[in-house]
Amino acid sequence: MVGGNGDGDGQSNTIKKRSCGCNKQDFLPEESFQSWASYGKALCDTKTRLKDRLFARSLDHLELHEMRARSQHEMKRSLNWFDLIWFGVGGVMGAGVFVLTGEAARNEAGPAVLLSYLISGISALLSVLCYTEFSVELPVAGGSFAYLRVELGDFMAFMVAGNILFEYIVAGARVARSWTSYFATLFNHQPDEFRVNVGFLAEGYNHLDPIAIVVSIAVWVCASLRIQGSSPFNMVATVVHIVVIVFILVAGLTKADPSNYTTFTPFGIRGVLKAAAMLFFAYVGFAGVVTWGEELKSPRRDIPIGLIGSMLIIITTYCLLAITLCLMQPYNQVDVDAPFTIAFQAVGMNWAKYIVALGALKGMTTVLLANIISQARYFTHIARTHMAPPILAVISETTGTPVNAAVVMTVANSIVAFFTGLDILSNLLSIATLFIFTQVAIALLVRRYYASQETSVTDRNKFIMLLALIIMSSIGLAILWAVGENGLPGYIVMVVVWFLATLGIRLSVKEARKPKLWGVPLMPWLPSASIAINTIGQAYEDMQTQNQHLLQQVAERDDYNIKVFLLLLLLICLALAKQLQQVNTSLGSLRLRIAHNEEQLKVYITEALKSTPEDRRLAVNLETVKWELADAEKELKWLKSAVSSSEKEYEQIQRKMDEIQNELDSERLPIYLNFVGFYDIDWIRCHGDVKYMSRQIDAGHVRVSLTGQIEEWPLHLRAIEILY
Repeated sequence: MVGGNGDGDGQSNTIKKRSCGCNKQDFLPEESFQSWASYGKALCDTKTRLKDRLFARSLDHLELHEMRARSQHEMKRSLNWFDLIWFGVGGVMGAGVFVLTGEAARNEAGPAVLLSYLISGISALLSVLCYTEFSVELPVAGGSFAYLRVELGDFMAFMVAGNILFEYIVAGARVARSWTSYFATLFNHQPDEFRVNVGFLAEGYNHLDPIAIVVSIAVWVCASLRIQGSSPFNMVATVVHIVVIVFILVAGLTKADPSNYTTFTPFGIRGVLKAAAMLFFAYVGFAGVVTWGEELKSPRRDIPIGLIGSMLIIITTYCLLAITLCLMQPYNQVDVDAPFTIAFQAVGMNWAKYIVALGALKGMTTVLLANIISQARYFTHIARTHMAPPILAVISETTGTPVNAAVVMTVANSIVAFFTGLDILSNLLSIATLFIFTQVAIALLVRRYYASQETSVTDRNKFIMLLALIIMSSIGLAILWAVGENGLPGYIVMVVVWFLATLGIRLSVKEARKPKLWGVPLMPWLPSASIAINTIGQAYEDMQTQNQHLLQQVAERDDYNIKVFLLLLLLICLALAKQLQQVNTSLGSLRLRIAHNEEQLKVYITEALKSTPEDRRLAVNLETVKWELADAEKELKWLKSAVSSSEKEYEQIQRKMDEIQNELDSERLPIYLNFVGFYDIDWIRCHGDVKYMSRQIDAGHVRVSLTGQIEEWPLHLRAIEILY
């Protein structure tokens, strides 16, 4: 039984139960795949189909009802806001805080890393607010994919679907592989000692990690159980993680030295902002929490409390950890790779590193659990729209979870984690995440200020122009941020453009839709600020290296990084050389075709010059005759249409005449002289006239003056009827 409404409850529809085995419909349900002829026709119509689908938007009720019905069974509604807070904290607060804090404090912000965590936390909170409004009104498993499908169309949703699946596969594999590193640290071993070195594979892919596969499968088993079974496990693991964090705070503050805060901003405001851009990625796990909307008892109440509440807890915890670290050690002595472990060693608490490693291990376990649960639900809703095989959208009747999607995504995670350290793939992870956040903020503005068939053309054009200015000014700020420090006039111009464009939407564009349940305050300022911040984050110059610390607890040698970079550069050069060769080949072929066409053109010109004036005159006459024939054909079509119309008119008149004749036959024919002014009318003559007119009507001779005669007959006949 599947259904839903604005709160996720609503109507229920009976779905036919699947029989054993799979068939073609489970993988290729669309009409275009039913036969080779249909497939060929669909390929020929690609241009038209793409044009129709490019900006085709879904509707709220389709996502809430029809899409969910394709899963055959409904997910079990067993969670509340308390569960959501624990899932949010567990899914966001992993090992990143134990690594990123050290690099941000040592190289970017110093003790002002506290401000960096606040800035990045507020920035993440803007995205959380955008997600919250969407997830309250669309509590479906698709998350940002469903939101963009409704507001920005299928094409943008398709692009984001690829980013989402890529993001979750890479993130899950990254966490699983990092789990091995922290596990090795607990036993005083190097991470590669727990991996299998295979010499015949390429460098960077030759350290196979079986522990990562075991951990992924174990977490998948937990995630595939009923969601209420996963919730206690996640809660216990998160509680252990928080206990470890509380220990770090208490033990660290007992060794605090206030003099370490003497120099608060050694790298200036730009260093604080650079650190904030780096630390933003310690908050990104919240996007997966919104995929659990179908499993909440009361989405309209639980989602705002769960999302915003968990984010506030995380921001507070991160800030306290940053303060503790910088009070334990001078910022220039903080270790980049293991900041808290080295800090405890520096104050004589070497044993505490095991507690830190245990906390990181528990944190990664909950992050991996939240990752597998979320990615399975994303994939389920993507399959509901037939952008993936529909068999992956099936919900288990027993557990109420998307088992098929979870299996596929776990296998993908395990394969990637088993073979590669993800040095290159994880660099793209940050860009994919911020790209999705930016699109969700844009979609929220579209949802509020544009509604089909309701927004006026003037408001629509103003909104498009102002939204384009917001996006372009955000890109301008990102470019200025990436190129260097000397760009104050450019910053001022871009900020002014962004401010005026946002103000223009606020003052000149009427809101087309008010949120029914929960809405982002200060529209459109908060989504607009989220667009700008996320765009700038994508241009962060060190973004391609900061994620490596989540993969490697033990620093690798610099020569390995150089080899990887040179290998990547060599591959790029080879690819460019191959493309250049293909371009040269294409140019040679194009030159040959041009030369051949020129030769043919010369032959045609020569033949045209040889033709006599009589031939040219005949050609002109022939062309004229063709045009005249075309005109005659058009006129003939018009005449046929006119004749057809006349025939229809005549048929209508004939039917009216038949009705009148029937009335005449049924009436008595006396005459009433005083009433109509007749003194002597011969009945036989009148009766003969009536029969004559009837024959004329039957023969089709009466047309133009027929109406006037018919209007006169009732008076004569009434007089005859009264007379006799």
